[in-house]
Amino acid sequence: MSQIRTLRRACAAGLFCSALALLGSCAQGPSEPSKDGQAKAAAGIDAATARKLIEVSGAKAEVEQILAEQRASFAKYVDYAVSSLPEPKPHFAERKAELVAAYRKEQAKYAEKLNWARIEPGVIKAFGGIDPNDAAAIEAFYRTPAGKAWAKASPALKIGIADAVTKVTKEIAPDTFEATEQLQKKVDAIKLDRLNRAGGKE
Repeated sequence: MSQIRTLRRACAAGLFCSALALLGSCAQGPSEPSKDGQAKAAAGIDAATARKLIEVSGAKAEVEQILAEQRASFAKYVDYAVSSLPEPKPHFAERKAELVAAYRKEQAKYAEKLNWARIEPGVIKAFGGIDPNDAAAIEAFYRTPAGKAWAKASPALKIGIADAVTKVTKEIAPDTFEATEQLQKKVDAIKLDRLNRAGGKE
């Protein structure tokens, strides 16, 4: 039951991190490349081309926005952890304040690691799977007015989708916790019934 109460408190604190981090809209074309083209496709695009697509597609801006959301969520977690500490005795209040300050400083260092420099290699690797035969067409699209509009809107759209998923998750969370509690009560009732039938010897 204590685990369920902990989950309820975390839910109430809004400690949900978005797991929806889609990093591009690079659809494969229907073309059938030559054997030479297929060989290039198997190798993927190089890092320089990947960086170019990452920039022009707005993926970097999107990742930056996701990281900002994650840092904000991380800050909520730190606040929640601090608020969960028991109230100290009067003579220990000053020591608690020192411990909390040191804890926040240490956690801030971890939050700083959520930055583009650490994420970029993984994003380049993800974009590296794009067919080299499609790379030029993808770049050309993102340089059109429609492509620029999509790149600009894409981060907010995907964050909005993630927020919608989180909202529904938070709405149904109390029901899932209640179902778990009911299950536990039924299991406890069965155990008690078996114990009574055994005359308290089980």
